[in-house]
Amino acid sequence: MELNEFEKAQIAYDETCLKKRINQKVIDDFYKIIKSNIEEINKIYKIEKENNNSFESIEEVLEKISINNKFKYEIEQRKREDGFLVAKYKESIGVIGVVYNGDPYITITLALNAILSKNAIIFCTNNKMYALTNLFALYLQQALEQNGYSKELVQVINSTDYSEIYNHNNIVRKIIVIGDKNLQDKVISEAKVDVITSGYGNYDLYIEDILDINLIKKILDIKNANFNVYLHKNIVKEIIEKIDIEDYTEIENVEECIRDININSAGYGSSIFTTNGENANKFLKMIKSKNVFVNASPNLESKFDISEDDMLYVKQIMYKNK
Repeated sequence: MELNEFEKAQIAYDETCLKKRINQKVIDDFYKIIKSNIEEINKIYKIEKENNNSFESIEEVLEKISINNKFKYEIEQRKREDGFLVAKYKESIGVIGVVYNGDPYITITLALNAILSKNAIIFCTNNKMYALTNLFALYLQQALEQNGYSKELVQVINSTDYSEIYNHNNIVRKIIVIGDKNLQDKVISEAKVDVITSGYGNYDLYIEDILDINLIKKILDIKNANFNVYLHKNIVKEIIEKIDIEDYTEIENVEECIRDININSAGYGSSIFTTNGENANKFLKMIKSKNVFVNASPNLESKFDISEDDMLYVKQIMYKNK
């Protein structure tokens, strides 16, 4: 009987657990493969751009990626009075499922962090940037095989039905979901395993005063970003005359905006544009986002907030010397 992607990933993970930790050469070989196939990548990028699935150039994507390959797995080791040695280690989780939009930066960052921590990873994405996701997975599989590891450590499923991930909770040990609040809530409510979320690429923008219309236009033109725009009732008419905003929420005051964002936001980045120092201070203190800004773009610190550490768990080992 032919194995599915999840079963292949589980076998690859079991095999990898018996080997030494995957080293830097896999990453180096992966980057070499990308550079030798840059024309193919750019061809697909051109198609994605025509479909409005735009992102930075592949060079910019690689420049942003930060991978820690010098991670310490031993947390502590001590000897108890009864003679038992107690050690705590960080261990790989197993097979990790990812639900997201196919962003190349996320694909490469998560894939490298997963294999470096000796996990297997399965990406579940829809047609948006699926071709690139599949291509990067293929290149990483080649790099793995070149270094004696199973290519099945990295898998891709093209589907909008994320239950593909949920239905294999006997194999998938953790799900990472990257997207807006609706997607986060859907996955959390339906999944039967641990879920960690990121709102990366999803931002809240509250415009209370018009300070710099050109800056606001520039922010809203950021590629591959989703904005929840909130406009104070006093400046709605002036704003929409100057900027083509298809979807926005009219707000009575800063308190209403804070409540709305805290209920509906993906919690990644939020900004307020205002000349009112008191309202700016309220916004900074009360917004429940990881990155909060005043009179600046909400993607000013656009760094992916899921790391290798999120793909590990702590295991305690006890034994007694003879």
